[in-house]
Amino acid sequence: MRKIYRTLFIAALLLPGLSTMAQELHRIRGEFRETPFSEFVRQVETQTPHRIYYDGREFDSLTVTGIFNDVELGVVFDSLFQFTDYHYFADPSGKVFLTRGREIRAELPIGFFDVRPVQGEFDVALLDYLHDAEERKRLTEETRIIEIGKRTRRVRGGTAILSGHIRNEANGEPVVGAVVLNERTGGGAATDPFGFYSLELPTGRNTIRISCVGMRETVRQLMVYDNGRLDIDLVESITPLKEVIIESERGANVSGTRMGLERLDIKMMKQVPVAFGETDVMKVVLTLPGVQSVGESSTGLNVRGGSADQNLTLLDDATIFNPSHLFGFFSAFNPDVVKDVELFKSGTPAEHGGRISSVMEVTSREGNKKKFVASGGIGPITGRLTLEGPLRKEKSSILIGGRSTYSDWILDRIPDRSLKNSTGSFYDLNFHFNHEADSRNTVDVTAYYSDDRFRLNSDTLYHYNNFNTSARWKHAIGTRLYSVLTGTFNKYDFSVSSDRNPSTAVRMNYQIQQIAGKADFSYQLNDQSLLSFGASVMRYDLAPGTLTPKGSESIVVPDRLEDEQALEGAVYVGDEYDLSPRLTLYAGLRYSFYNYLGPKGAIQT
Repeated sequence: MRKIYRTLFIAALLLPGLSTMAQELHRIRGEFRETPFSEFVRQVETQTPHRIYYDGREFDSLTVTGIFNDVELGVVFDSLFQFTDYHYFADPSGKVFLTRGREIRAELPIGFFDVRPVQGEFDVALLDYLHDAEERKRLTEETRIIEIGKRTRRVRGGTAILSGHIRNEANGEPVVGAVVLNERTGGGAATDPFGFYSLELPTGRNTIRISCVGMRETVRQLMVYDNGRLDIDLVESITPLKEVIIESERGANVSGTRMGLERLDIKMMKQVPVAFGETDVMKVVLTLPGVQSVGESSTGLNVRGGSADQNLTLLDDATIFNPSHLFGFFSAFNPDVVKDVELFKSGTPAEHGGRISSVMEVTSREGNKKKFVASGGIGPITGRLTLEGPLRKEKSSILIGGRSTYSDWILDRIPDRSLKNSTGSFYDLNFHFNHEADSRNTVDVTAYYSDDRFRLNSDTLYHYNNFNTSARWKHAIGTRLYSVLTGTFNKYDFSVSSDRNPSTAVRMNYQIQQIAGKADFSYQLNDQSLLSFGASVMRYDLAPGTLTPKGSESIVVPDRLEDEQALEGAVYVGDEYDLSPRLTLYAGLRYSFYNYLGPKGAIQT
């Protein structure tokens, strides 16, 4: 490291003027020639009662050269540190602290002892002291007083409701499971899957603390006059650990009301080793306790003894009838598009129904609302590409993702004849649009399409595809009441065809179509009680089977089973009530009804 050489020439006539630059310290004598700073400090401590504290690594390149004849120590430091980023500070007891880059400040921030500081006032001098722009921004947000509700001359008694959204500052995505805690009362609330929270606060001065795993904790100073909204952006944080104790969420299954709930985010899933170098949502879910595969190399799930058809798989509330690709080697979900996965193995809340074994909810990302980003990857069998970015910064975002396989190209180059006579290919496309109209209204649209074809050393070709779309309108009716209106369209086609013999070439086809709508509401009765209720209706259109000839030479007689229709509806209500800090009660009621609509229009209930 380059050494810093400083030569000090102190004239006796200048001492009176220079000594006023710093707090009066003891005087020193000595002659130094390129003396290491540590040796200089040792001699100073020998001559004076001062104790000097500093980081040796920051001062190891500094040397001292000069002749001092009864020179005040503060003058020595002033001259030595001039035009450098070194600083010194002496406290009243005579201790001297040396720093590099940041000067020690003796006074407290403005308004430190004020219980009701002026709106928006913060310490400008303290901000100048901070070198990091991000730290200045954080300090400004955490120290200024934010007024909630319309300001009045006198603060009325009682309580008010504070609500809003918590998002990731980097990309605008909602933060799920963030905790908003009122330090004054100890009450708190957690954000829902859309990042929305609602918290009851007493009027007057309040301090709320916002925390979430993987995010930097922050606080907000509030002056609450009436009901109001506050949206908060959190910054991602990585905490270095020297020692890790794995407890596997000890107590989580008995401290919450949803004991059968498993939640996985995409960051966690990408850390799990998987085959072919691509994160696979279904394969990661198979590692959870109580979940087994229906067979080798398959993505079908058996959850606690249930069969695969007793599981409900949802992508942004749209039903995925076949969540697998390529003989079950890959799941139907592009990992670059997925945000998180929730699996209800038991204790399914009242808002879900229609299946007896489990419910798996896959939530797609909203897209980056800050900047345009492209990401992708190439593996041994698949390749994928995702584009995302803002249509209107901070308001609207779009995400488009695609994934495909080149397994046919690989099979064609394998010398084995049976494999050359096989085929296996798939692709899927994802689209997501999100728009925040205002602080109370958000709209998002999701579309998904997948297509699979495979044949194993035969003339029989299997082909199926999924098409799903959903639209959701999230509306904050008030500070206590929040609603989500959802409409979905789902379609699944499956076909088997054979054309080796032209005279018997045939194609068999099966199709199911589903149109659904539902309304979900959550109402914050108070800090202890969260009421959820809603209704849903779903229409099924089923084509049980069609048999058609394939090609002009085929003698197969066409046949078709009569189409079937059905109507399914449900209403539900549930309440989660905190009886005490250690005891929470959840009760729910769901009423479902099913109407079979015959092929001739006859209604059978």
